[in-house]
Amino acid sequence: MLICRAENPHLRAKSLEDTWKLAVQYVPIVSLKMSSSNNSNHITEGDNVYLECTARANPRPSKFFWFKQGIQLEQDTSAGVFVSEQSLVLLNVIRNGSGEYKCAAQNDEGKATSNPVNLQVRYPPACISLKNNQVFVVLEKETVELTCEVNSSPPPKHFVWWFNNSKEYMDIDPKYYKSRGSTSTFLYTPSAEEDYGVVSCLAFNTAGLQDEPCSFILAAPTLPTKLQNCSVLNRSVTTLQVECQEGFDGGITQVFHMEVLELPSMNVLSNVTSNISLLVTNLPERARAHYLLILYASNAKGRSAISTLHTVFSHIRLTESHTPRSLSPRLGFFVTIGGLLTASICAVLAAACRHRTHNNRPTNNSVDSSELDDTYTAAPMIEYSRQFALELGPRDNPDLRNGDNIEEMEMFAVSDVLRIRGNRDFNDVPSNYTISVVDCGVTARGADIAASHGPNVHESHI
Repeated sequence: MLICRAENPHLRAKSLEDTWKLAVQYVPIVSLKMSSSNNSNHITEGDNVYLECTARANPRPSKFFWFKQGIQLEQDTSAGVFVSEQSLVLLNVIRNGSGEYKCAAQNDEGKATSNPVNLQVRYPPACISLKNNQVFVVLEKETVELTCEVNSSPPPKHFVWWFNNSKEYMDIDPKYYKSRGSTSTFLYTPSAEEDYGVVSCLAFNTAGLQDEPCSFILAAPTLPTKLQNCSVLNRSVTTLQVECQEGFDGGITQVFHMEVLELPSMNVLSNVTSNISLLVTNLPERARAHYLLILYASNAKGRSAISTLHTVFSHIRLTESHTPRSLSPRLGFFVTIGGLLTASICAVLAAACRHRTHNNRPTNNSVDSSELDDTYTAAPMIEYSRQFALELGPRDNPDLRNGDNIEEMEMFAVSDVLRIRGNRDFNDVPSNYTISVVDCGVTARGADIAASHGPNVHESHI
């Protein structure tokens, strides 16, 4: 307000004046404080908190706003948050209510924000969930570090540790653990079976004692479980690749093993150890087709039960190399005549063999294990290099039938190539497959396959 006044010194008590009210408009000046009913240093979880916002402004503020951590607050009665123009009420405040609060006022001249008020809600310690009920598999005489980490406001003043199992309860002397801030660590070494159990810790601060302890379960390791679903992924005469589904490791690191035994001699051909359940081994180049695979896992406690896998290779090649040479027409004529004579003799022998095999064929799905050597008949080719192969296929394969153009028949013994003893390994073999010797150098229909095994043999089976 402006006042203009005039006085005459000769006229006492006489003066003239005029007034003019000056209306200055300005942005609000805002102030925030906690109610006198609250002690800002002793707000505990569950208390009611009252904040008051005041503003001086011209014109008067038309609207007030409330903020927590820079985010505007809205009324939420279910969460106990009540917002009015110049007050904020937090009923049964929780630990998440801690933070920086501000208010703001707005009039026609603008908007202004108050000073911040930091609300610190005190609450007792609580174990961090990720650190609770952990399981530690520990060997005897092995030391494990247990870390008790809590969340609290203010930080905890003290920790206590104890051990218990089904037989005893024991407090742990503070000299055996170290505490700093919100963390306490304890080194524990089980030395006997009764040292396994549950180790727990509790913390407390000025807001109270921790409700639920942080617990650590100490368990002794066990043997790994048996490997499952083992199968041959890749195999050849000289390479074998097997994959299994690993089981429980017993709580400690496990490794995987594969032993390859030659049947029927049971000689160990290979012993492989791997950190993964994919095992690869090289096999010696020899004419053996039947292997027993022993697969298992092991850890520091011992080894698991074994899984076995029988593998039969159905295609085994023998190569007989000759020095290249040319045949004269005369020599070719004699070879042809000799071949026809030999073919006639072999045809008679083959018919006799088939008749005997038909009469003595086993009635069950077993592989013939007689004391006689298995003899196979095939039609070789007249070429510089001769190759024979054991083939696995259906009985009625048209490529294995007798043909018309038999140039030469030759008896070929393969007992050194594949000798399968007994029927204990092939109980599930379908009856429409045979193992036969086929000359790889000529068309198979020109061959008279005189020998075959009655039952079929899977390439691999468990």
